[in-house]
Amino acid sequence: MFKWLDSVQLGTAYDSDTLTRYREQIAKRYEKKVSPGFMDLESKKGQVIQLGTQTLERGYSDAVFWLDILDYINSKSFKQYKYLVIVSNETKPDWVINKEPSKLKIDLFTECHEETGLIARKMSIWELLKLTNSATKDEISESKLLAKDYNFSLYGEFYAADNQARMMEKIFEKILSRVDASMFSIPCILSTSDSSWEEQKNSTFDRYIIISDKSSKDYAVGTSLNFLQKLRYIYDLLEQRHAGSSGQLKFSNIENQEQWEEICQKRRVG
Repeated sequence: MFKWLDSVQLGTAYDSDTLTRYREQIAKRYEKKVSPGFMDLESKKGQVIQLGTQTLERGYSDAVFWLDILDYINSKSFKQYKYLVIVSNETKPDWVINKEPSKLKIDLFTECHEETGLIARKMSIWELLKLTNSATKDEISESKLLAKDYNFSLYGEFYAADNQARMMEKIFEKILSRVDASMFSIPCILSTSDSSWEEQKNSTFDRYIIISDKSSKDYAVGTSLNFLQKLRYIYDLLEQRHAGSSGQLKFSNIENQEQWEEICQKRRVG
């Protein structure tokens, strides 16, 4: 019988000496692309998090989490335990294999066993809920849907969006409202004064939003698209406005960001 919820106590706040030691270790690890966290270094450059009274580079947070776990285990007696279980939905390649939340990277598995003697396992929060009978199948499915947000930052500003259509609407509205929208040649954009508008709004544009450009002319933006199609047109929107600006869009959700980066790479070479 597993006892998942042992009595626990939060640790004390980090002091400056501890964080300095971690920073030195992490810098050396990242130079050698040692997991976890090295993939965050560029994407989170310039960002910091607050740890009590101390600040830490956000790109170092995963590595600090990992090193702190190993230090904590080694400072205690855990001979009665066999496993270190990491509960996380993280799917980046510096944590897992093939984007599978439960397939921990071999180097992390090896480091944990060599340093602590424990076998490292990783599972998603939904696997934990299922294993401990803490939620029904339907509740877990609903939780998965709610967990996937479409929040993003564009040109340094953060935007919240709880669905794909809302995300696309905010991005197109931000861009089109500041320019003459006739500059764009994108299939999902059509002027409502175009001679084909009445015909297309019942076919190609069966779902759409109306956005006014800088000169107050109305344009329809079709939203009846799957997620990858939306990303392709968003890429075209950003690049047609300013070449090289697609990198200004970043998604909070890891899976969304990975798909966005893949689309950007394909569009550049295509």
